[in-house]
Amino acid sequence: MKPLQLKLQTLRKELNAAHLERKSVIDGLLATLLANQNALLYGPPGTGKSLILREICSAIADANFFQRLLHKAMSPDEVLGQISLKALEQDIMKRNTNGRLQEAHLAFLDEVFRGNGVLLNSLLELMNERTYDNPDKQKSPLRSIVGATNSIDSGSDLEAFADRFIYRPWIFDLKTPSSTKKLLSWTINGNRPQVSQGLITLAELDQMCAEAQRVKITSGMVDAFTEMIHNLIRDGFVISARRRVKLLQLVQCYAYVQGDEQVYLEHVHELLPQCCWKSKIEEIREIKKLIETTAPIAKKKLADIVKAAQGEVSRLEEKLNDPRLGHTDHVYAADFARTQLSNLSNSLNKVQADLCRNGASQRTKAEADLKAKAQRVSELVEGLY
Repeated sequence: MKPLQLKLQTLRKELNAAHLERKSVIDGLLATLLANQNALLYGPPGTGKSLILREICSAIADANFFQRLLHKAMSPDEVLGQISLKALEQDIMKRNTNGRLQEAHLAFLDEVFRGNGVLLNSLLELMNERTYDNPDKQKSPLRSIVGATNSIDSGSDLEAFADRFIYRPWIFDLKTPSSTKKLLSWTINGNRPQVSQGLITLAELDQMCAEAQRVKITSGMVDAFTEMIHNLIRDGFVISARRRVKLLQLVQCYAYVQGDEQVYLEHVHELLPQCCWKSKIEEIREIKKLIETTAPIAKKKLADIVKAAQGEVSRLEEKLNDPRLGHTDHVYAADFARTQLSNLSNSLNKVQADLCRNGASQRTKAEADLKAKAQRVSELVEGLY
């Protein structure tokens, strides 16, 4: 893993510690930021949508954050800046952009669909091109605009506007009692985990973007991705040529965020359902089923194998660090871990073979994860001799 990728893992870990049950959303938002694209968060109020964005932005040194709650009566001036009367006297249309959307690096527009047509249309160029007229063409430092809404809005105009958001996850209230208990404990004790400020510089963010663009995509993965997209189109999902390119770029960034050096089927399975649905939440389930049919990965089986492998590595590390155990015990523990990992590798190969018979042509991330854990055991064993 590259040094900057490791630094990103630190941010990812801190964000997940501070935001319960938001792992996939955090990965998606970081990927959206690296891809220089936009996201739209669906979900009820009070689910921490704006807080995640503020803490991502505060982790980037010298990054400007812009936030507004949109409403029907809001004019473009409140978002893009007041028109200069002095310039207008000279027939020049110029805005004072200080502290406005154009000068932000990350922006959050809450209740975005409540904005009127004039306001939303005035945002399109910034969303698409990251440029604006003032009066000459200006380049904005914007990396990502994130909108939020509590409901699904329909209508051709709003659908066209929503299409500018590539990543569109649903964010639900906390589901498990353990998460609720932890949240309440933070409130009572005032010990909510903190996200480091200024962890990443803007220059490092730009370098991460460049590294993410170089994440490997095999020709077989491109074939699988293409088949998924066209099967979705066949079933009535509208995915423009521009959106197809952006989706593949986002998948690359998603893999980078997760610390991987190439795109695996798991990345596509996790991301596409949150990007390709249109107007009904049920469509997400339809997309997941179609993708699994097109390129199956037996996600639960693979996840169980990787989890078991991680358990073996953790147990071996714990025993090697136990001062009560002697060298003979350490050697026995290492041999046992190697045997268990060999068995897990055989199980993985069987699952992969079954997947190939069912039409999957790509290796999965689980294979790479298992190899990494086997390598870790080998390193620990070498230290015993």
